[in-house]
Amino acid sequence: MNILEKPEWIIWIITPYCNLRCTHCYASIYFNEQQLKFNDVKKVIDDASEAGVEHINYTGGEPFVRRDIKDILKYTIDSGVTASVFTNATLLSDEDVRFLYKNDIPVYTSLDASTKELYEKIRGRGTWNILLTNISKMVNNNIDLHVNISINKINWFDVGSIIEKLVKLGIHKISIIPTMPVGRALRNKVYIDSYHFIKALKIAEEYASMYGLTISVWCTPFIQRIEWAKHLIGGNCLYWNVLDITPSGDVVLCDVLGIKVANVLKDGVLGAWNKLNKSLYMKEIFKIPSKCTLCPIVGYCRGGCYARRYILSKKFDEKDPLCPY
Repeated sequence: MNILEKPEWIIWIITPYCNLRCTHCYASIYFNEQQLKFNDVKKVIDDASEAGVEHINYTGGEPFVRRDIKDILKYTIDSGVTASVFTNATLLSDEDVRFLYKNDIPVYTSLDASTKELYEKIRGRGTWNILLTNISKMVNNNIDLHVNISINKINWFDVGSIIEKLVKLGIHKISIIPTMPVGRALRNKVYIDSYHFIKALKIAEEYASMYGLTISVWCTPFIQRIEWAKHLIGGNCLYWNVLDITPSGDVVLCDVLGIKVANVLKDGVLGAWNKLNKSLYMKEIFKIPSKCTLCPIVGYCRGGCYARRYILSKKFDEKDPLCPY
């Protein structure tokens, strides 16, 4: 393990609440948590700044459900920590867009279909037009915008058309993530399987090549072994120094797993970081699954996404179920 003495990033589910009820939402597992009040949020930000954390990404739920989200973002920046926000973009007002531009806050959002019918099947009625309107506002206001495509059983075949639509909207920062088998995605059985995910990646490669794009594929360490994936890149979160925080301040092994190992209010940022890295779970997730020992990239991939294999098998000594090898 190559772990720093401090986290470089924090990914913070700042609220469990959302104005949408997406069919594939993983964060629904936190819906019963009580979100931290603003004064407690400030304490954690102060602690993070003192600890040397460089960046905080605020996600949800939907961050803009919180009336104080702009205060939280501004306080973060004023504390010397850069900030970004992951939003479904349906609640953004013109004032919000101006705020994001003025404070140079990068925005992550999602587009999971190229048509209104398919998008609203996933995200809910009345979401399509407002999303496209707000994406256009952000592009026109020169906001640093990154769009993620969550691949599931409902939309895997549409990924090429989604990429094409994003390019036409003026967006070139694009990523793909396989829908995780947790929360509503598990209940609704829309999480992706290996066969359809690889088919989606082949379509994405074709369109990325066509438009001269490099598309990042999240939660897919084995992407490095796929020889035809010339325009798709991926990483391994095992080598990132990231602290995942839930709405109540709990630190979890991974935000899709919900396995709690510490709490930032009780333990402090550095204390929680130390608890995380000294936990028995960390030793388990770095072990190489027995089925992967002969793989040429096993030293980097280490069995693929540990969260996905634990969710489906209830053990870490198993290879990533999405891996085609």
